[in-house]
Amino acid sequence: MRLMQKAMWALMAVTFYALIHVWVSAAGDQINAADELLSADRRFAAETAKRGLDGWMSFLADDAARLDLGGKAARGLDDIRKRDSSIFADSSIRLIWDPTDAGLFKDGNHGFTTGRYQLIKTGSPPDTLSTGGYVSIWRRDDGKWKVILDTGAADPQ
Repeated sequence: MRLMQKAMWALMAVTFYALIHVWVSAAGDQINAADELLSADRRFAAETAKRGLDGWMSFLADDAARLDLGGKAARGLDDIRKRDSSIFADSSIRLIWDPTDAGLFKDGNHGFTTGRYQLIKTGSPPDTLSTGGYVSIWRRDDGKWKVILDTGAADPQ
């Protein structure tokens, strides 16, 4: 009987260790993927600041959709480019953002980032035209993260 109890305790210990290892590995993978998404979103912001509309478009998937602040949807790169070109038409206006959170969906190939944005008119002093929050949904395509849905909400005036 004593041998059976020891075997049972050993089996439980090994099972517990295995479960903890899987849980910690999965948590580590989630953290690494969240860091990847935050990094991708920061590169997205940097490329947009550097290259304007072309930088913006370079991070969007071919089948991306964008909901503007009025709730109107643009679908596909041509529609999004046409709709968003006005944001980037005036070189004195800058769209800047900072991701604050990210997460990975269970399939490992989709995730999200959230954060704060500002639309600023440069000058002395700069004029903040709008601020708010945003959410971007991402998909991993051929090893690269691409935005498949982007939307935001302006702060109340």
